[in-house]
Amino acid sequence: MEGLTELPVAQAEKLCRHQCGLGLDGLTKLTDPLAEALSGYQGMFLGIRNLSELTDNQARSLANYNGMINFGANGDYFLSKVLSYQGSAELKALHETVRKTGSLTDAETQTLVQLAPYSGLFLPGLVSLSDRQAEILGGYTGYKLYLDGLTELTDNQTKSLAQYQGSLLSLPGLTKLTDRQAENLAAFEHGLYIKNEKLSRKVQDIRFKQD
Repeated sequence: MEGLTELPVAQAEKLCRHQCGLGLDGLTKLTDPLAEALSGYQGMFLGIRNLSELTDNQARSLANYNGMINFGANGDYFLSKVLSYQGSAELKALHETVRKTGSLTDAETQTLVQLAPYSGLFLPGLVSLSDRQAEILGGYTGYKLYLDGLTELTDNQTKSLAQYQGSLLSLPGLTKLTDRQAENLAAFEHGLYIKNEKLSRKVQDIRFKQD
């Protein structure tokens, strides 16, 4: 099925009755009804490795699939998004609070970090952060931390987030960094993603001088 570039919902529903692996790498996008249909697939492996985007509604539907999903190059990001709709009722409620309000209390942040899966913590809807919350998130022990909604940080927050021990700290929404904040983030020893090229280069230049 890898050559399919489009998949009608009715056809997807028929395919989902089978239990062999289902590869749909020809698809570059999903509709909400198609994502819902694929969530009912009975097999253990679903490959959709060339998706260019995954909406919240689609991730919410795919979270109901019980097998393994291979998203390809965007796998970590999309998978973390799907996982944010899974887990305990308390974990899902905390993610929903972030989506609706853009913020959490310190206590909620602590609980979220404790309940989050090791694969990654996906919080693109978090648009505000206290210094204490940055300290808590810096102590998250999972693999990747996505904080895509933050546009600015304080000195203390950059220092705390730089203590994170995972492989990727994603801060693509940052619009400004002071010299002190860039120095703090330069101390992060693993992958750091900042979309703004000027800010990213600022951090990288400091790292280069430190080496």
